Amino acid sequence: KEINFEQIFEQCVYSVLILSAVFLILASAVEPWMYHDVPGGLTIFLAVFLAFFLFYVTPYIWKLPETCIRFGIWAGILSAFLLQLYIVFHMQLVPRVDLSHIYDQCVEMLETGNTQLTDVKYFSFNTNNIPIAIVLYWVFRFFRGLGLENYRLAGGIFHVVLLFFIYVAAYLILKRIADIQTVAAVMFILLINPAFYAYASYYYTDTVSLFLTITGACLMLYALELHPERQLVSFILFILSGFLIGFAVQIR
Repeated sequence: KEINFEQIFEQCVYSVLILSAVFLILASAVEPWMYHDVPGGLTIFLAVFLAFFLFYVTPYIWKLPETCIRFGIWAGILSAFLLQLYIVFHMQLVPRVDLSHIYDQCVEMLETGNTQLTDVKYFSFNTNNIPIAIVLYWVFRFFRGLGLENYRLAGGIFHVVLLFFIYVAAYLILKRIADIQTVAAVMFILLINPAFYAYASYYYTDTVSLFLTITGACLMLYALELHPERQLVSFILFILSGFLIGFAVQIR
């Protein structure tokens, strides 16, 4: 009997994803009682409510015409962007740990004109945060050129714009590899994820690298779909994709 390696690999991937999902669900369920940072009972209630909501509402969404679903997805992306932008303007981040050192260093370089890192004690030990410091320095410098010297607000706006393009790239990828029902379900879960709203002002390595990674994946998918006659364009897209994903690794 011939062994179907593709099917075995697919089953292995599904098994890993299922185990990871179970672990994340259990870890998330006990986390409020371990760290006491949020009410545990309220967290479980909202999680159960969301699960039932998705279970009962999603089938009704799937019955809508495809045009309505696509319009709803774009409307959801725009709504998420505007809501996160509202949050950023009214809840500007004051970091306390790693990002505080990065923020202070970037502001110091902008105010003094010295582009060298002076917080030697921090950056010599946390060398992994040098790339994100470089990125934020240029982000703050860009906004200062526009006349905005509230760098906390500038960082938040930068982050929300990245989240917007993450949503767009996710949608562009999904609609090429899945049916419209799956696309709608995944985008619905992505757009209502409370983490993206709670951390809308948190311009750190995770979402900055996520933007670069998902953009690189999107370019890679486009390159694979190009006609063989456009090999040069495909080659350029592959190179750009690799550069973005490699840059994401450095930032993260």
